[in-house]
Amino acid sequence: GLDGMHGALAPSDLLGLAALVSSSWEDPLSLIVRTSHSCYGSLLECHDIQCRLIGVDPLPLLKKLCDGLTAVGFHKKGIYTPLTHLSKRLGPLRTLELCPNCIRESIGTAGHANDATCTAAAGFLKHFSRTLLSEGLRSDLRAWMDTWQGPLTAALVHQGQGARQNASLYLLPIFLEADPRCLAVLLSSLLSRKNEEGLGQSEVAAAVSVLKCAKGLDLISRVEEELKCPEGECVWLDKEVPRSAIVSSLDSTRVETLELLCASWKKTSLPGRGELDLLRRAIPVELTCASMGFRSRFVTLLSKFFERILIATRSARSRRRADDRWRAEHGKGREAKEAAEDEEAELRECISFLIWLRGPLSL
Repeated sequence: GLDGMHGALAPSDLLGLAALVSSSWEDPLSLIVRTSHSCYGSLLECHDIQCRLIGVDPLPLLKKLCDGLTAVGFHKKGIYTPLTHLSKRLGPLRTLELCPNCIRESIGTAGHANDATCTAAAGFLKHFSRTLLSEGLRSDLRAWMDTWQGPLTAALVHQGQGARQNASLYLLPIFLEADPRCLAVLLSSLLSRKNEEGLGQSEVAAAVSVLKCAKGLDLISRVEEELKCPEGECVWLDKEVPRSAIVSSLDSTRVETLELLCASWKKTSLPGRGELDLLRRAIPVELTCASMGFRSRFVTLLSKFFERILIATRSARSRRRADDRWRAEHGKGREAKEAAEDEEAELRECISFLIWLRGPLSL
């Protein structure tokens, strides 16, 4: 056994060292925290080497270490780097077997934790969810989503404004980036929660958060009734959902809706007719808001929107000139006629919107 091997650390010694190292995980000095995390990783490596040399199963000690981490509590930011080290040794499926609540509890930090803890939890989830998808579940989208969709939906819908903001900022991008196919499934699930009166305020806010995150990751280009999602998937977005978000009693939801409509990952992309129609509804409403913080954010977002139109218009003009030069030299244009006509129609829509905008802004 390990106890009889010269120079080897007995399991009890490793557990004692792990307990000693863990006492520094919440130290206010980040250097001490990083060093203690590194020491924990070295302990795991030492144990792995010893077990391979002697031919001993490493699992019993790893299980005890896993129990020790969960006993500390997922609300502590210091456990997430050690948990990542441990999951690398165990593998994703064995980690879920020994710690079945690790994903649920990590997502749960959005509801009751500060930014530092959410960031630490996101770091663990980013590694673990990708490994689980690629190695553990072999790209089985439905099985993978079953491990996190429920807790994430709860954070977005049921746990209040703070949890929704933390979940959409720190956690949601992890899963959408890991496999963009989950966007259509997640959106469809949220939008199907409506009753006879439609979606509730929290469901609307959650849907807007998902749409805003997806647009920021360039997974959707425009907010339309027929949302074009990755892998050719389409989701039907009831027009009452963004309309309800525009007049929501929550300032955060109205701000996120404006961000969704005004900003774009591609600044050379003009807003679509649907987005312009929603802005026609939103701008008169938001101009009546008395909150100085909201009005300041509103002005900033409008400035971004004007910048987006300016950049997209200049880009369109540059493409048109290049196409005209090509046409003069080769007798035909490089762009398809339909694409040029669609772009011309979008420009006319934007001009019409800007002319309309003079009315509300002049009041």
